[in-house]
Amino acid sequence: MFTRRSRKHIWRLTGFAGISIGAVNAALIAGNPPTARVEKLREFWKLITAGGPWDGIARFAMAPSIVRNEFARGLLNQLSAGTALLGGTAGFFAPRVASAWLQPPGSIEATSYYDTAPLKATLERLVDFDRINAGETRFSIGAVNVTTGNFLYFDNTTHTIGAEHVMASGALPPGFPAVEIEGEFYWDGGLVSNTPFNGCSRAIRVATPSPFRLTFGAPEARCRAPCLR
Repeated sequence: MFTRRSRKHIWRLTGFAGISIGAVNAALIAGNPPTARVEKLREFWKLITAGGPWDGIARFAMAPSIVRNEFARGLLNQLSAGTALLGGTAGFFAPRVASAWLQPPGSIEATSYYDTAPLKATLERLVDFDRINAGETRFSIGAVNVTTGNFLYFDNTTHTIGAEHVMASGALPPGFPAVEIEGEFYWDGGLVSNTPFNGCSRAIRVATPSPFRLTFGAPEARCRAPCLR
């Protein structure tokens, strides 16, 4: 949709907001020039969805000539999910060598089953944080303060954004560890709000040839042009 609509219409995006995995997508877009955004998004998603030894088997097993019912497809989906659960995902997260149950009480390792260091390396490779912090576009991502339970937006007008801010927005417990930023620990913003509408309303303006309005509600509600469908 992003590629198709960007070719058909002239959109000048002046800001991006996201929560959880949406924060990662927002960083990939805001942290790259317009000509490279789609490429970086594809690179990230291909990386984290690439399978291990099971990948070739799954591709063969998912052939239409073999999978002809929902039960078989669901079974293969469960197999894929189980593989990620046990072995992690390339460029994203990996199981801790020693289980969280064996980690020292009170340590950050004892509060999560996976290590997200691979995600930090991936973000630093694919995202130009200097570009985000230069303020060319507004960037705002949400996270939750572990101590207070309060929701907070990390915004490039008030913070110097780094990989840790994006990781904090996607640190979903108990799978992923809380991320420490300036002495405070943060979890996934989705624990409080899954959608960044509040951040969008104050941080994002979209320049279009005519007023832009989205109508949310009943299925019969329609978008007022120009609108992304």
